[in-house]
Amino acid sequence: MHQKGLTLFEIVVLLVIIAVLAAFILPAFTHTHGHSRKTDCKNSLKQIGIYFALYESKYKAYPTPGAATWFAQLWAPDMATNGNLFRCAVRGKAGAGTHYLALAGSGTWPVETVRGTERYTWGATALDDHAPADLPIAGDGDDEHGVPNHGAGDDRNILFFSGRVDVFAIGSPTEARALSVLDPPTRGWSAPAETK
Repeated sequence: MHQKGLTLFEIVVLLVIIAVLAAFILPAFTHTHGHSRKTDCKNSLKQIGIYFALYESKYKAYPTPGAATWFAQLWAPDMATNGNLFRCAVRGKAGAGTHYLALAGSGTWPVETVRGTERYTWGATALDDHAPADLPIAGDGDDEHGVPNHGAGDDRNILFFSGRVDVFAIGSPTEARALSVLDPPTRGWSAPAETK
């Protein structure tokens, strides 16, 4: 009985089939990995929103607006002690500061009421319980080159006063409106020494 091996042509066809399958499968794995990091980033902002509510419950006041004060009050030994929470997974968890924007030290936000558009105003002292649910209080920032956390032309997570986190396309009207009241953390700001 004669045993037949694979011909050179059959080996080439097999390699082409494997290469085509790999071309379909590898991008799916890469996309899934990137998507999971974006989900982690969104979940970090949700957790920051929970600490924001815990802060109000503990001190009967909201953290003082302004990127440096806002983050410093939440990222403290008696509040959020894990610094990784304040960094976007897409950009990487390394570093001492934060990758997120925070509510500006003062500003106004339009609120639709039965009487028409009114404005909610906050000063440098603090927010109050009358803050609108759709007031952005934090969101994905940009890197040192001005590229958004998830890349130019991608998306941005925004945390609202109500505690929800929504995702908006970069450059969309809602994203631009949210950015109008969010400030980057001050340069050189970092976590308190007691945090990692």
